[in-house]
Amino acid sequence: MEQVQSILRKSILNKDVDRLNIITYSTHERYQTGWQNLDMSFYLWQTEYAKPWKYSYAPLPKNHIMLNGKYGDHQLPYYVTPDLILSQNKLAHYQKSFELSKKWNIPLVCLEHTLPMPSWPQYYIDNLNRMSGDLNIYISEYSKERWGTEGIIIEHGVDHELFSPNYQQKNNYVLSIVNDWKNRDEPCGWTLWTQISGYPNKPNFPIKVVGDNPGLSIAPPTTQHLINEYNTASIFLNTSQYSPIPTVILEAMSCGLPIVSTNNCMIPEVITHGEEGFLSNDINELRSYCIQLLKDQALREEMGKKAREKIIQKFSMKKFEQSWNKVLRGVL
Repeated sequence: MEQVQSILRKSILNKDVDRLNIITYSTHERYQTGWQNLDMSFYLWQTEYAKPWKYSYAPLPKNHIMLNGKYGDHQLPYYVTPDLILSQNKLAHYQKSFELSKKWNIPLVCLEHTLPMPSWPQYYIDNLNRMSGDLNIYISEYSKERWGTEGIIIEHGVDHELFSPNYQQKNNYVLSIVNDWKNRDEPCGWTLWTQISGYPNKPNFPIKVVGDNPGLSIAPPTTQHLINEYNTASIFLNTSQYSPIPTVILEAMSCGLPIVSTNNCMIPEVITHGEEGFLSNDINELRSYCIQLLKDQALREEMGKKAREKIIQKFSMKKFEQSWNKVLRGVL
C-alpha cells in the first residue's frame, strides 16, 4: 500500500518546486531552526530512542510537525506521503529510518552532527559507517575525514540579522553556554572549564554559565533571551573537546563576541588565532587569554568585529538554506 502511494506521489511531484514531505526527528533544536524557511514539511517521528523537542532550547519551527508516537509505524497522517527520510543520529535514528525508506521506497539521507569518540575501537566505527544512506551529509570537512566515509558537506548557518550586536552595556565577565555539561564532560569539557575558571572555588575571573544544568544554570526561555545573554557578556569561552563546531560559538561570533576556545576539530577553520579570538589547548594559556581580554576593551571590540564579519562572509543563513534546498531536492 505504502509503495503504491509513493509511486503515485512521485508521478505527480515536481521535485524542483513542490513542497517536500520529510520524515526526520527532534535532534538539535538550534540547528533545525535553520530549516524553518525551507518550503518543506518536516514530520518529527517519535520512537523510544528519539529525544523530545526541548522548547526551552528553541521554539518548534512552523514547518516542523510533531507526530504521535503512540501510533507506532502509523503515526504519519494518512493524507501525507513522504518524499524522503532524514536520519540525524546513527544510533538513535538509523534503524527506523532504514525501515521506513524501504517501506515507502524513498531515499534515505543521513546527517552526522557529531564525531566518533576517541575511546571507540575502530571496528565499532566501521560498523557505524555501514549505517549509510543514499546520501551522507557532514557539517564540516573535518567531520567527514574523521568518519572516513563518502558524503557532502553543508556547513552551519547563522541568522546574523537575528543574532546581532545590540550595543547595550556590556558586563565584564566570561560567558559559556552548554546544556547538560557535567554529564557531557568528554565531548564538552566540563572538567577543563572548571580548571580554567576556578569554579566552584574562588573564580579566577568573573564568569557566567547559561544552559540546562540543574544546580548551576538554566536555559534561556526564548531565543531573544539567548541573544541578550550574548550581548551582555564581554567574552565567550568554549571548552568543547569532540564537537566539530558548537553552534554557540557561531552565534556568539555573530553577536560580536571575541572567542577564547580549545584548538581542535573544525574550530581552527572558523577562528584564526589572534584575529577573532584566541585558541589553545593549554589550561594556563586559556585562562590568561580570558584575563587579557577582560582587561583590554579595545582588543575585545576589534576581535568581536572581526568575528561577526567572519560569520556574515562564511556562515550566512542564506547559504545554509540554499545548500539544504539543493541537496534535499537533488537526492530525489
